[in-house]
Amino acid sequence: MFYMVCRYGVWELLYSAEFSPPSKKPFIIVFIMTPVEQANLWLTIIISASTIITTLALGVRWLTRHYFDEIKAELKPNRGSSLKDQVSRLEKEMKDAHDQRKETNQKIDHIYEVLLDYIASNSKPQRKK
Repeated sequence: MFYMVCRYGVWELLYSAEFSPPSKKPFIIVFIMTPVEQANLWLTIIISASTIITTLALGVRWLTRHYFDEIKAELKPNRGSSLKDQVSRLEKEMKDAHDQRKETNQKIDHIYEVLLDYIASNSKPQRKK
């Protein structure tokens, strides 16, 4: 037979050979438990723990699923307001800016060559006196 004993606020399950009647003040309550009551206690503890763990796991699963649904929606194009559309628009603008920079550099190089040709054709050698 087992006994449920509370010592200093801590519950202990003691076998009848280990149990001695309360002789000091810290013993508060003593329950005598039959094997059926013990099995009932353990089943209650196991079922409670598994219920709490299952509830937490399902809550995390639900939150994760909804969080990923929001991310998925941002990564699909929807005519302008999604993240994918904004990145695509930025890439297009960067490519256009790169092409304009290339054209501008070619124009500057052409102007520089024309200027050098003009300076070379109009410069007269200076005579020493």
